[in-house]
Amino acid sequence: MDGFSSALKEIAKIRQKSTRNDDDKHKLFELQARITIFAKMADCKLFRHQIPESEIQVWMDGTIEDIKTLSNKPSWINAGVLNELDEMVLDSCIGLFHHAVPVVLAFESDFFQVLAGFVQARLGSENGRALPSERIWRSVLKIVFFALRASMTVFDHNWRLEKALRKLATTGVLEQLLRCLTVPQEQDDVAYALDLLQCLQACPDFLSRKFKEGKPCGDTLRAILDGNDGSTRMVPEIRNELEAIAMLLHVMEPDVEYEAKKPCGYCGKSDSSEDLMQCSRCRGILYCSKDCQKAHWHDHKKCCTLTSKSERRRFDTIQDLWKNFLRQHCQKVMDKMFAVCSKTGLKPEDMAVEIDFAQRNDGVIPALQNPPIFKIAPRRDYFEMSEKPD
Repeated sequence: MDGFSSALKEIAKIRQKSTRNDDDKHKLFELQARITIFAKMADCKLFRHQIPESEIQVWMDGTIEDIKTLSNKPSWINAGVLNELDEMVLDSCIGLFHHAVPVVLAFESDFFQVLAGFVQARLGSENGRALPSERIWRSVLKIVFFALRASMTVFDHNWRLEKALRKLATTGVLEQLLRCLTVPQEQDDVAYALDLLQCLQACPDFLSRKFKEGKPCGDTLRAILDGNDGSTRMVPEIRNELEAIAMLLHVMEPDVEYEAKKPCGYCGKSDSSEDLMQCSRCRGILYCSKDCQKAHWHDHKKCCTLTSKSERRRFDTIQDLWKNFLRQHCQKVMDKMFAVCSKTGLKPEDMAVEIDFAQRNDGVIPALQNPPIFKIAPRRDYFEMSEKPD
């Protein structure tokens, strides 16, 4: 660990110079290569406890300033390339972002805003569709990928995936990363990209809020799929995943007509949702009056549970997925249900619909296929297995 700390200190000394000669640049390259290799091989616990945070903070501050400088380089703005010495600035981030402390400092500083600005600086040429070279795009992808992984696995208090994604979306780097994903790439890098896109698909609540129309990420996704942004030579697997996200967003679109006519949970009266009162405890049922709420409490209390705002939002997202799937594929579901009923002799009310939005090992999301994949089975089969249909 002493060698790592001494390398950080030497890097800081060189960065403090007002001008750097060729010897300084080559020395800086060697030192950054050294700390990158060391960080990738170091044990996370030893790294956290033996490397002073103050030294990493100095390195982070210097890295942010170096990326700002790279953003103004003509070779970057005009051609999307950097020389080998400059590329090492980004590569060193990949190495250190295997660990929690550098990632925490990155989120606490303006590192990701500066990284987003770096990619966006390239956007200013070639009629606004300019993209990084494959080498640079690979570095940006891995920086974000390892930051996400570190935030979920090696922090003292691990973040949920959605929290890390929200922070990346807020900085603007997620929007720019979507554009970078369209750059043709080698198969090894495709795997990183697919993992990241599948993380997005695993967070429908995040998608419904940050990828809707009018939001930067949502508008960028639609522009890419419409052929108005990004590379026209996108890898097919990447395009498939982006289209799956777009399909998931479409399934989650609210049914405005239904929302305006939600019924009272007791008397069934339909009215504008604004005129109905929500159960303050579970927030899962509406009433048209206090009398209806009191009259229904004897039955409702059996299933009324206190829920947090985040839990309620997650439940609402799942309900929206289910409701909108049935709205879009009602005829297919009914046709299959009646076919199963005819075969088994059971009634429709005895049947359950299983809709699977989870991604399988082959990358397929059954509910988002065309035509959609779903199952109809007797309810008792689910209850006997102590499972409930989605």
